Amino acid sequence: MIVVPPAPAGMYNVTEQGLIERILGVPKYVACSEAASLDALHWANPNSSQSNAEVRRLYNVGQHTADGGRTTAQIRAAISIRYGHTPGIVASMADALEALRAGNVLTVAGDYGNLGTHFARWDLPFARRKPGPNLHRVCIGPIEPNPGTDPRVWWRDPLGPPSNASSYTGEWALWSMVVAFNTSSETGARDVLTFPKGIWTA
Repeated sequence: MIVVPPAPAGMYNVTEQGLIERILGVPKYVACSEAASLDALHWANPNSSQSNAEVRRLYNVGQHTADGGRTTAQIRAAISIRYGHTPGIVASMADALEALRAGNVLTVAGDYGNLGTHFARWDLPFARRKPGPNLHRVCIGPIEPNPGTDPRVWWRDPLGPPSNASSYTGEWALWSMVVAFNTSSETGARDVLTFPKGIWTA
């Protein structure tokens, strides 16, 4: 029998669905990097805002790609400018797992099209759009207590609903799924950022 741990306490999901931009005449969700980062920032500083207004404020800082999104370097720079702290980077997914075990949470960029129906349920048309990759960023962590070789990690998807309007605060996912999500996207582990627990309060 598989025993799934209870949800971690104090989790919240920031959604990107409150911020739609018109890019080349088409309305688009563009703020997955910002929404995932606010979830991770709250881990680093429990006093930080997770509001829709803060998603917009972070989005308005720094540079974007032509389609209105962000590269990892762009969101890392925007976080540094707005909050005065800079997320860490990792060299590999093995290093990312060690960061989780050391108490960090992560933001991970990857290919939404590589997810199964359950984890892609918030926007299946986007997940199944061809040709891919269908790039997206999620918040990962914390890691389950007493993790094994393929531990469960807490997965929060900015395409999901906000926690104040639903019961969605995230869900457990296997680490192997996170690795497949990341490496299949042509982005690699360089698109993983680390956020330490509770020390960005100044």
